[in-house]
Amino acid sequence: MESMFRTVKYCASYPHDGFASLMAARVWIEGFVQFYNEEHHHSGLNFVTPNQKHNGEDVMILAKRVKVYEEAKAKNPKRWINANTRN
Repeated sequence: MESMFRTVKYCASYPHDGFASLMAARVWIEGFVQFYNEEHHHSGLNFVTPNQKHNGEDVMILAKRVKVYEEAKAKNPKRWINANTRN
């Protein structure tokens, strides 16, 4: 819970002057949770959303990403320093 609170309070839209009411706090946190789970691409999840990871959509997304990198590497191999593309 402490980790989640830290994430919330460092969000740019967090109202540092407090919320006007309990309802305002509930509305804000609901929007934050929706954004965090459905829109924010997490570096710890290879830049997919938690919902994509939870629903198994990440497998297709990451496979497609590998294909895009491999195609880009084939078109311009001098741009790639390492033999492998990043995940």
